[in-house]
Amino acid sequence: MASLVTSSPMGQLRPTTPCGTNDELSPMTGNETNVTGLGFPQYYKGAQIGFLVVLFFLIVIGNVVVLAAIAVNKERRKSRMNFFIMHLALSDLLTGPLVVLADLISKISIYWSAGNAVCRLHKFAQVVVMYSSTYLLVALSLDRLDAVARPLQFTSAWLRVKILVSLAWGLSLAFALPQLVLFHVHEIHGGPMCGLELSLSGWQIYLSLIAVSL
Repeated sequence: MASLVTSSPMGQLRPTTPCGTNDELSPMTGNETNVTGLGFPQYYKGAQIGFLVVLFFLIVIGNVVVLAAIAVNKERRKSRMNFFIMHLALSDLLTGPLVVLADLISKISIYWSAGNAVCRLHKFAQVVVMYSSTYLLVALSLDRLDAVARPLQFTSAWLRVKILVSLAWGLSLAFALPQLVLFHVHEIHGGPMCGLELSLSGWQIYLSLIAVSL
């Protein structure tokens, strides 16, 4: 994270040269390439892009297949377990365009050109899908725990399932709200970037809150 160009819900961290300039660094050994004139390292850029392309298609195709398999079968749609799986697949499917594809575009174009409002909405959506995957798994685990630990008191009513799923999405939306305030477009290396501008203590608080909420 400290050496590669990254795009994540926590922002884009962009390294500078040792002297704080945008000059190229001296050649490196092995398969490493020079740092470009913008100060962005280009370690294995082609391999990174290729990996992200493959990952994007795997995420989209895999989750679309799961959703289609549930949608076309009436009996599967009646299953509590499949209801959870459907929402998990939807959350993971959204990870493809919102996280992987966004990272792929950032590695190619580098600069952000979609404006400040889209920057904040995009980061908000990224964090929502990140949280939702975790909270939906927790909701599924609670439902299965209740079924195993208290089988006589366990109810198959759909209301409980819908409440758990709604809570998972609701908490994801609530905890992602700070991204709408914290993220903005600012100039880095002479071009616009969508990211955070925090002090060291600010980063520590921000990352600690994310770790606790997950």
